[in-house]
Amino acid sequence: MTNPYEGIAALGLEPLARGWQNSHSPALAEHVARAKTVIEVGSFMGASVAWMADHNKAARFFCVDTFLGSPEISGEDLAGIPYQHGRLMLLERFLSNMVAAGIADRVTPIIQTSTSGAKILRRDGVSADLIYIDAGHDYLECYADLVSYLALLAKGGVMIADDYSGFPGVRGAVERFAVEAGMEFEIVNGQAIMRQRYRLQVEG
Repeated sequence: MTNPYEGIAALGLEPLARGWQNSHSPALAEHVARAKTVIEVGSFMGASVAWMADHNKAARFFCVDTFLGSPEISGEDLAGIPYQHGRLMLLERFLSNMVAAGIADRVTPIIQTSTSGAKILRRDGVSADLIYIDAGHDYLECYADLVSYLALLAKGGVMIADDYSGFPGVRGAVERFAVEAGMEFEIVNGQAIMRQRYRLQVEG
């Protein structure tokens, strides 16, 4: 596997992270602190994974994102991010932020759609104590992410869906998924904290 961070420092990008404001989340901090492996689905510029890595100096992180942006991201959050060959340079910004935070050796970007990223991680035998879902916020996208990543959740692990309280699509997806997958959940600071009541055999 090639090193995604190769040559990033030479770009000379100043640290810049926008679009994530959950530094007030004690539940996320609590679960991150206990995790050995974390999968984040939807990373944007890396503010959230940098925050999580600061709360756990030993955990390994896998960050799944296309780094192409999405409809939920505001123009204000994208201000100053240049295009290259018709593509927003979000990946370069994410990588440079990881280097600046000193966590590049613990953060592996999976530059794929959520569904493809889940398949790759399963193929590679990855399982996580914490799976943090913060990618597509409409019902179908969020539901697909929850279903796709359930098989990657380690026994006793926790899934957290961000923005449960702020997006009806996320709320509906979590509530359907919880029933189908045998998850119990509580809402803390607008996030759905999910644990399995019983273990399902997940196919696919």
